[in-house]
Amino acid sequence: DGEAVQRGGGLDGKRGRGGGVSAVYAEADITGDGVNDVVVGRDNGAFEVYSLDRNGEPVRVYERDLNEAVQCISHGSVSTASPELLVHTFSGKVLAFRPGADTQTIDGFALGVPQSQGQVKAASDEVRQRVAGIKQQLTQLSKEVDRARKAYVEFSGDLIAVDGPTKILDKFQLDSESACYKLSLEAPSAMFAVSIHSNVPLDLLDVKDNAAICSRSMPDPANGTFALATYRMQESTNRVDIKMRAIEGQAGQVRAYVVPRQSPKTCVERVYEIKPLCLHRRATRVDTAGRPMSELRIQGQFTLDDMHTWVGACLNEVPARAPVGQAELTYEFENVLLTTVLQVTVRDGEGRFRSDSITPLALLKEYIAREATNLKMRINISYDLADATVAHFCKIVHPKLLYQLNLTGQSALIEGLKEIRMQEDDLSFLSDEYRAILEEETRIVAEIKEQPRQLDYIHGIIKDFFVDWHKFKGSNVKHMLSAIDQVLDQYSLERLVAVIERGGP
Repeated sequence: DGEAVQRGGGLDGKRGRGGGVSAVYAEADITGDGVNDVVVGRDNGAFEVYSLDRNGEPVRVYERDLNEAVQCISHGSVSTASPELLVHTFSGKVLAFRPGADTQTIDGFALGVPQSQGQVKAASDEVRQRVAGIKQQLTQLSKEVDRARKAYVEFSGDLIAVDGPTKILDKFQLDSESACYKLSLEAPSAMFAVSIHSNVPLDLLDVKDNAAICSRSMPDPANGTFALATYRMQESTNRVDIKMRAIEGQAGQVRAYVVPRQSPKTCVERVYEIKPLCLHRRATRVDTAGRPMSELRIQGQFTLDDMHTWVGACLNEVPARAPVGQAELTYEFENVLLTTVLQVTVRDGEGRFRSDSITPLALLKEYIAREATNLKMRINISYDLADATVAHFCKIVHPKLLYQLNLTGQSALIEGLKEIRMQEDDLSFLSDEYRAILEEETRIVAEIKEQPRQLDYIHGIIKDFFVDWHKFKGSNVKHMLSAIDQVLDQYSLERLVAVIERGGP
C-alpha cells in the first residue's frame, strides 16, 4: 500500500550525548549527498548532525557540545554563500555552522572544498585581527562598566538594590539507567551558586565533569532537613546537573535555590515532588509472563476520580485528571532499579493493583488507607499473595549484591597488580581477569568510593521488602531485622530466601 505509513530509522536515547531532544530540523542537505540530513539539538547542549546510510539508518557525522540547551534550529545563507545551520540557544545566542569550516579537523561533516595554504593563512590572519579588535572592545566596555558601577554606588547610598527573578530552565526526571533522579538547571547568564534542600532522605551523588564545588551540611531531621548542600560554581557556567538517589516510601519535596552571578543578587526557587513510588515509571506494556503476581484490592464508596487522584499522588507520569467518559482506567509501571512491574486498574468503587513485588502494594495500601481515613471514607482492603514472590525478589537483587561483592575483591587486588605492572614490561602471563582489573582500574576505584552508600541502599530495599511481606502476613518483624544484617554480612542466596520466608534466623 503506497499510502500506508511505514517506520523508518530512529534515534534512541543511547545514541549521541544523551539528553532530551529539544529541537529537530530536517530541511537541509548539509553533507551534499542529495538527501536531507537530520539535525538534532538537545536540552543538555548537545548539537548533532545525522546523515542516512544506504539502509536508511542515521549515522552521526558531526557533534558539538554547546553547554546550553538548544531552543530551535534553522538553515540559510547568512555570513557566506554556502548553506549554514543556525542554532538558537537558551541564553539567546545564535550560532552558525557551515560545511567546510572545519575541513582540517572534522571528517564527514566538513565536506566543503579544501582550502589552499594561502587561503588558510589569510583566514587565520583575518580571525586574529577580529579577535584583537574584539578584545579591545571588551577592554573598553569593561572600563565603562566600572565607571557605571561607581556612579551607581554613589547614587544608591544606603538603599538596597533589588532585581526581578531570573528565568530558569529546569528539568527533574528519573534516569532509568542509573535509577537516580537528575536535576538540570540552566540560566541565561552565569550562575554563582545552587543550593539543594530536601525534607526527605536522599543521597546527593557526584556528577562527572560538574564544574562546581559541593559543600554538604549536616542533616537536621528534627527541623525537616534531611539533605542540604550548596554547589558553588568555579567557572563562568550557566548550567549545572545534579544527581540524587531517592528511597521509595519516603515522599516529600526537593527545593533548589539558584543564585545568578549578576549583581544585585537574586534567588530563584524551584520545588520538585518526590512521590512514594518514585522509582516507578510508566510503561506502554509490561510482560507478566513467568512473574508471581500478587494482587491488592481496595473497595469503597469512592469515585474513579478519587482513586485516580490517590494513584497520581503515589506514582509519576499519571495525568492530573482522569480522562472524561471512561468507566475504567489501566496504567502499567516498571521499577527502573529492580525491573519489577506494577499494574493499576481503577473504576468507581474499586482499585486493583498487581505486582511481582510486595513493597509497591504496601505503599499504595498505606497511602490510600490514610487518605480515606482523613476523608472519613470507609474502604475494604483484600489481597492475594503469590507464594513465589520472596524467591523471585531475591533472585532480582542477587546480581546486584554479587556485583558489589566482586567489586570489593577487585579493589583489594588493584594495589598488588599495579606493583606487578611497574616491575614487568610484559603482562601476558597474567590471567584475563587480572588484566581486565588493571584496564578498569579507574572505574573500580571510582565505584568503590560509592560502594558503602550503594550497599546501604540495596540493604534498605531488602529490609523494606522483609517488613512489608510479613506485614501482609499479619506479623511485625522489625525486631528481626538483625537477622537480615547477619545473612547479608555472610551472603548466600539460599539463606536470604530462607530468612525472609521464615521471618527470622
